[in-house]
Amino acid sequence: KTLGITQEALAQQLEVTNQAVSKWESDQCCPDVMLLPRLADIFDITIDELFGREPKEKPVQTVAGLPWEDDGNLRGVLFKGWKLMDHGKAPKFQLFFKKRVDENVYSKFTVVCGDVGGCVEADGDVNCTDVTGSVNAGGDVNCGAVMGSVEAGGDVQCANVGCDVNAGGDVKCEGVGGNIEAGGDVECNSSGGSIAAGGDVSCAAVGGCIEAGGEVTAARVEGNISAGGDVNCATVGGYVEAGGDVNCQGNVDGYVEAGGDITCQDVLSGYVEAGCDVSCRDIAYGYVSAGGDVTCGDVGGPIDAGGDVTIQKYIQTGREIPVRICVPVEMV
Repeated sequence: KTLGITQEALAQQLEVTNQAVSKWESDQCCPDVMLLPRLADIFDITIDELFGREPKEKPVQTVAGLPWEDDGNLRGVLFKGWKLMDHGKAPKFQLFFKKRVDENVYSKFTVVCGDVGGCVEADGDVNCTDVTGSVNAGGDVNCGAVMGSVEAGGDVQCANVGCDVNAGGDVKCEGVGGNIEAGGDVECNSSGGSIAAGGDVSCAAVGGCIEAGGEVTAARVEGNISAGGDVNCATVGGYVEAGGDVNCQGNVDGYVEAGGDITCQDVLSGYVEAGCDVSCRDIAYGYVSAGGDVTCGDVGGPIDAGGDVTIQKYIQTGREIPVRICVPVEMV
């Protein structure tokens, strides 16, 4: 009934009479045992299912001892005879797809393709246009948009990445929805999370913190900044620590520490410590410590300077004390 086959049609395929098929259906008799395989083929079922039994699971087909299941994914591997060669001994091959691939791609070699509807995992480099899933590569990753995350042993250069990026080398992306971790430099327009880089960081908007072994150049940073070199930014939602100079065109919500000069607008809720000069508008609640000159508007804490001090007002315990120029001075 499911297949829409009549008794007459089935009888013709099996070369028996209509009455024989009718007797099978009414349980008056059973088909000849030699007809069972043909019946199973017609109904596209196993002989076990024909007898109402659960079919046994089919054994996994193996190639050289590898359990490759029939999962529809694309795999690029290299065999020498029946022996699978490892990546270190395999020649420099590429798994190349000219058109879009909707399956996941797993390769022991470099992958070169257009759009991928799944994930890409390769021991070598990955060079694709857009990837719907994630990308994991032992080498470099050069893609358009990646909806998932990107992990690479080398450099990463993409348009937009929906999740995190982790690279052993440099990262250069338009936008990253999650965190960025790089062994080298990071250059991006925006990051939804934090950035940790062994080198320099150059970004516009960062939704988390920045930790860099080199210099940091950013516009709006929601969290803290820690840099081994100079820091050039607009507004910072946390503190700033730099081995070199700090130059912020906007406000810093936390404290500021620098091995060199500090130039900021307002430091809203922390102290300021500089190895050289300090030039800020207002330091509302913290102290100022500088190896060189201090030039500020309002200061809400003590000032310790190795050079000249020029401020508009010194505010402490509700009192405003005008200060002109002091040559080296410590105010407690």
